[in-house]
Amino acid sequence: MKELTIHAGETIRVTANIATDYVDRPVEGTGLRTSFENAPLNAFDLTALPNAYTYDTFIVVSGLIDSSKPLGGDTYTWVKVHVVGSAPAPWLHSEALAGTAGTVETEFVRLLNEARSKGGTCTDSSTGQTKSFPPAPVVTLNQIASSGLRVKAKDAVTRSWYTHSSPEGLGYNDYIQQAGTTGFINEALLTEAPDTTLTPTQEATFDLALFMHSYIHCGIMYGSAKTAGGQVAVGWYSGLDTHLGYTMAVMPVSFTDSNAIQGQPVLELK
Repeated sequence: MKELTIHAGETIRVTANIATDYVDRPVEGTGLRTSFENAPLNAFDLTALPNAYTYDTFIVVSGLIDSSKPLGGDTYTWVKVHVVGSAPAPWLHSEALAGTAGTVETEFVRLLNEARSKGGTCTDSSTGQTKSFPPAPVVTLNQIASSGLRVKAKDAVTRSWYTHSSPEGLGYNDYIQQAGTTGFINEALLTEAPDTTLTPTQEATFDLALFMHSYIHCGIMYGSAKTAGGQVAVGWYSGLDTHLGYTMAVMPVSFTDSNAIQGQPVLELK
């Protein structure tokens, strides 16, 4: 894995030993941009905009060795980027990124797997439409991806935003990728004013029930990761929203059917 440092207002050209056909494009609201324009086939330019924040992130790069396969035949590598800007990134809460999943998160996955093992039916309360799902394989908790979603959950409460995208335009996969993995394909998002007297198991039970009572979210819980070896990422944070003046909790949940992107060791960045 290549690791580099870039300062606000600076552009760095990153070259590889083979042609690159894909570079994950960071959200420009974070102050980082990638470009193939005027670069050779085996290179791309990485620019930190003048208004860039200070934070660490990852970029996924794919090399072209087999044009018959998607994204060059999975020839991926990672670039870890240390961005040095004028101020710490408001969305990157390092204490939320560090550590392992808490009890609410692990209990949620345990209860989720119990529900998936039985299968179930999702009902649209507005139309009466139903959809039944057969038993689904067990999913394992991805700690890296979960830490990324935990950053999102804390930031939502800290800065009082409760949508799928942050004020900078960061979505669930941006937070997951900043933690150091990728490949997750969806997001179920729960926001609530929690009952702070609940135990972690009670909180996880309540949260899963809320997801299951939403037709779309219920389908995500039962219908994602249909093959053995699937993974789930769960971030949960509860704290005081100083803008609203009371406690809020956020839980994003995301699934993948495969391991995080791991390419053949043929793409070497210089």
